[in-house]
Amino acid sequence: DIMLSQKVSKLIHAGTTELPATSEKTNGVKTTKVKPMTWSDMFEELKKYKETHGNCAVPVKCPSHKHLAFWVQKQRRQYREMKKGRSTQMTAERSDLLTGLGFVWKVYEDNWHEML
Repeated sequence: DIMLSQKVSKLIHAGTTELPATSEKTNGVKTTKVKPMTWSDMFEELKKYKETHGNCAVPVKCPSHKHLAFWVQKQRRQYREMKKGRSTQMTAERSDLLTGLGFVWKVYEDNWHEML
C-alpha cells in the first residue's frame, strides 16, 4: 500500500528501541553493535508479521517475535494513555496507521466476541 508507506515515512521518529544487530571481536573481546529501531521500523516488522500470520496479535510467548510482541503491548499502553489525555509517544497518525493495518487495541474484548 503506497499511501500507507508514504505516511509511515513521514512519521516523526520519537523514541527508539534497540536490538542487537551484529557481533564482532575487538582486541579479542566480543562486542555487540546495537542498531536503533525506530517506530516506523517496528511498524514495518508488524506489517511483515501480519503478511505471514494474517493478524497483528503477536503472542508474547513466541520467542522469535518477543521483541515485536513487547512493542505491540507498548503501543496499546500508549494508546490508552493518549485517550486519557496524557503525554505519550502515540499520535493520532500512528493510531490511524495501526488501525488501518488491522491492529487490535483491546485484545480481550475482541477475543470475547469471537467466543460468542
